[in-house]
Amino acid sequence: MLAATGFCLAQAHLVATTQSGTGAFFLIPITVHFGWITAAALVNLNGTLAALSVDDSTLIAVGHASAVLANVLMVFMAPSTAYALTLAWALWGCAYGIKGRPGFSLKAEQARVRQEFLLRYGSLFCLTVASASYFVRPPVFS
Repeated sequence: MLAATGFCLAQAHLVATTQSGTGAFFLIPITVHFGWITAAALVNLNGTLAALSVDDSTLIAVGHASAVLANVLMVFMAPSTAYALTLAWALWGCAYGIKGRPGFSLKAEQARVRQEFLLRYGSLFCLTVASASYFVRPPVFS
């Protein structure tokens, strides 16, 4: 359901950005909400798998794929400064949250460290793209 909401917001964002005269007053709330829905859908996917007691290697793979997927989605939305900033904020928050979780095995601890790395550098990548998209297209905050 959350992913469907994100899809609908993506469609609304697409329509709003293609319409001339659509201002930041309309675009920023949709884009920020779309960013948070994207992040929440990925976090919920990982949380659901963890609650289902899926094996460690699957959790690790899905966790890493989620961090990469967030950045891939952000690249497709590259002209959107607000979307990139929202994902940067969410990724940095996830990195901060995962930092305090101890690994129960060497494999889990190594995976946690890699995941934190992916989240932090993914966040920095989002900030870089947000900055670049803002300075390339300063009048639009979509």
